[in-house]
Amino acid sequence: MAEYSSSWRKKLRIKLLVEIAQQEMKGESYDENNIKKIREKLDSEMKTRWNLIKNTRNDYLERVEKILRKEYVLNV
Repeated sequence: MAEYSSSWRKKLRIKLLVEIAQQEMKGESYDENNIKKIREKLDSEMKTRWNLIKNTRNDYLERVEKILRKEYVLNV
């Protein structure tokens, strides 16, 4: 089954954001203290790299948070 380019591009973007978040955490656990700092960093990255609208950025941030909390697995 062929995958649309928009969906794999979205997965690659989320994967990149997860990697940035993991580097920002530097081995620390994903808790309430780090959430705000990481969200701000990822939001600025999405604005500068891809110029995404606010709803899309919020969707990506929610997915990244679920991946970091191990509630969601990303298959790329």
